[in-house]
Amino acid sequence: MDKYLTGSRSQTSSRAPKAERTAICSSAVRHHPYVRPGQVKEVSKLFETRASGSGDVKVSSRKLTLALLSSLKDEGNPITHSKSYFKTEHIVASSSGHQVNDAGGRSSAYIKDRNARREAQALERVQDASVTVFRGTVVYINGYCRGTTDAELKRLVISGGGKISHSNHGGVTHIVTSMQLSAKKTEQFKNGKPRKPAHVVTPEWIKDCYEQRKRLQEWKYNVIDLKNDTHVSG
Repeated sequence: MDKYLTGSRSQTSSRAPKAERTAICSSAVRHHPYVRPGQVKEVSKLFETRASGSGDVKVSSRKLTLALLSSLKDEGNPITHSKSYFKTEHIVASSSGHQVNDAGGRSSAYIKDRNARREAQALERVQDASVTVFRGTVVYINGYCRGTTDAELKRLVISGGGKISHSNHGGVTHIVTSMQLSAKKTEQFKNGKPRKPAHVVTPEWIKDCYEQRKRLQEWKYNVIDLKNDTHVSG
């Protein structure tokens, strides 16, 4: 069998010697999580250029990471000076700390206490307590709001002294939405007989009132045209 199969073993192994492999590994580029003293000025200027909004500058992820780590004390650093807490709505139940009702049914006491906790958490994020433009108003945000978010609208209402309702009930004074209401809701709104009908306005009413520090007329921001039974403005 050996006379039909011929082969030769290579005199040199394809694997590099151990000493050579060690030299290659030691010379390889490794990640250094901390900025070296000679790179502080360079990455600081790089971060300032990136933060200035120049879209033409292309920065590698490694240089951007070094820039962020070297400017942790800067007010514009998104790691140490993040504003995500003020844009987050924290919801905690009143009894167990979970986000569910453990009572088994819709308890009015549970909902009342939960709303009180929400208002207390929202008041913690209020920066200017002197604005009272929304005092006495109860706002319910219904659906899509063009050009803003429900979290931002809630922040403005709470900052202006108003209250946020998480359900539509008889005590709601303003309904905020950018969409056309459904036919059923429009019919209930027009043909119903509530004690005091709520104003259905666009989100611009909230923003304009807060910016001008006064309550503006709602009819300029109406979503439902009460004079025309067949028209719903969008």
